[in-house]
Amino acid sequence: MGKQKQGNPTPADLRRQLDEDVQKFLKSGKKIQQIATGVSTQDYAKGRKHIVLGKSNKS
Repeated sequence: MGKQKQGNPTPADLRRQLDEDVQKFLKSGKKIQQIATGVSTQDYAKGRKHIVLGKSNKS
């Protein structure tokens, strides 16, 4: 395999880092809360907030 450019981690590197971060979080005494599917923190009485990901094509 070729060398990875610095700053471009492989998917395996990202998984490993995520696992390390989760282990540190749990060892600190904190807990992971599982949220039921469909639950949202968005307050629909205030209207929807549309989040746009990526670059805008506006000129």
